[in-house]
This record gives sequence, C-alpha cells and structure tokens, in this order.
Amino acid sequence: MDMLEHLSRKYQAERLILAFDPIPPLFRHLLYPAYKQGRPPAPDGFVYQCGELRDYLSSEGYLSVEVDGYEADDIIGTLSKRARESGFKTTIATCDLDLLQLVNDQVSVEV
Repeated sequence: MDMLEHLSRKYQAERLILAFDPIPPLFRHLLYPAYKQGRPPAPDGFVYQCGELRDYLSSEGYLSVEVDGYEADDIIGTLSKRARESGFKTTIATCDLDLLQLVNDQVSVEV
C-alpha cells in the first residue's frame, strides 16, 4: 500500500490501475504448449493470496484488472495504447523490463 500511495503522490495520478495475471492456461499456452514450461510452480497459497490482495485493493478504491487467458503485460499494453490514443499520459510502474518496449511520447515506465 505504501508503494501505491507513493506512486500516486509522485505522479499526481488521477487513477491507478493494477493488472493481475489470471490462472493459466493463457492463449500463448494454446499456441505454444511449452510456453513458460521451465518455470517453477507458484508457491502454495499464492493464488489465494492474490485474490485476497485484489479484494483488499478494491475495498481501498483501487481498480484491478484481470482477463482470462491474457497476462498482465497484455492488459498493460492494451490499456497504455488506449490511453495514448485518448490523449492521456501514462506511467507504468513495474519490475518487468519487457514493458520498456511500451515507452513512447505518452507512456513512461518506472522500473
């Protein structure tokens, strides 16, 4: 919560949107069954904790988005594109360096 409040103040954000990964399979698994095959499974209770976190964030007024079959990266990319097309400046806060490809004149990324 401290990080979200810090980012909101730092960027004078009108809105924070949090994107979550759904439970697999993702559409990429259907296209390529070995997608992320080498990754270890999520720790016990992780999925439950994510659900609890989403519920808590919602109760605190934060908007979270999860779309079956699509990773959070896909959601973030789509939302940033739509925001740019609508003239909004967007800042993405992430630890995922893949999202640096979204940087443009309207979209910045804080890693």
